[in-house]
Amino acid sequence: MTTPLPAQADLSIAELARILDVAAEVRRDRDRLEVAFRRNESREALRERLRAIGSQTGAALGDEQLDAAITWYYDNLHRYRRPKPSLSLFVAHLYVRRWLVLGIVLPLILSGGVLWWMLR
Repeated sequence: MTTPLPAQADLSIAELARILDVAAEVRRDRDRLEVAFRRNESREALRERLRAIGSQTGAALGDEQLDAAITWYYDNLHRYRRPKPSLSLFVAHLYVRRWLVLGIVLPLILSGGVLWWMLR
């Protein structure tokens, strides 16, 4: 594991900061490697699932086809696709901008109410 520093070691603040930076970088690299290993494990699990589905349906899937499908899946996994215009999308945009809409609509309603009360 890690070996402790000798008790007599006089380290300056810059040296301690450098040691801490190296330790943080090693930790980040370890986290990146763990993520990469998990991705490889998930690729293997996905390959096995696709093979099982292919055998159930009777389709003969080759390794090249599976690799191409898995690569396409991971390439398009976090790709943004603009949603189709719809009423729910419009309502969502109104909800996100509710304070702006309220700041525009409320004065109009209040001024219309005051005008109506004055002209009545």
